[in-house]
Amino acid sequence: MADKLIGEFILAKRLGGGAEGEVYEAVSSTTHRKVAIKIIRRTQEHPEFLERLKKLKGSVIASCPALLDVFEHDGKIVTVHEFLDGVPLRAAIQPGAGSKQKRRELADALISAVRVLHVAGHLHGDLSPDNVFVSDDATIKLIDPRISTKQSGGGVLGTPNYAAPEMLQFGSAPTSSADVFRSPPCSTRYSRANLRSAASRRRSTSSRLARKPCRPGGLRTRPRTLDR
Repeated sequence: MADKLIGEFILAKRLGGGAEGEVYEAVSSTTHRKVAIKIIRRTQEHPEFLERLKKLKGSVIASCPALLDVFEHDGKIVTVHEFLDGVPLRAAIQPGAGSKQKRRELADALISAVRVLHVAGHLHGDLSPDNVFVSDDATIKLIDPRISTKQSGGGVLGTPNYAAPEMLQFGSAPTSSADVFRSPPCSTRYSRANLRSAASRRRSTSSRLARKPCRPGGLRTRPRTLDR
């Protein structure tokens, strides 16, 4: 892509994107520091969301990339983050990418990272193999925590394939228990195979919920998958 200037930052290349916006590798034109920039699409709660992000600017959460700056550009919210060298968890747990022991270590590190986030008073709300990053020194970082918790159109917030049952069935807001529920499927279960496609996982979950509804708050705090 041709270099584009947003604020003081020169966009170098697109790293990815999703429902909320696009992520780019960028370089500061003043300090020459390499950063990751997320350009967030405008939402109905835009002003409120922007204020929440600004309050988090400069805060240090050990299990998340540092949020260096927040500003508006062409009516969109732009967040500037510490740049990480490494791979998404999805790549780190693919068959052949590491031993069973290594995957167990990643699962333990993920649980610890989620605990650090919760102790700091924050939720993630959308843990998935694509929102967990394994840095080159094997440190786990949680990417893209959803500070915005409102849902639109009655849909499930975040990635449905990894959502807790009460979020799928009742549209419940994210909770710390829901974050904990997502952690084992992100690492242990997923690494065991890619046994089922995303579509079949959704059908299986919907079928189980139809047979035996799950009430909010009725989850184990430590999913059994971690004990296997």
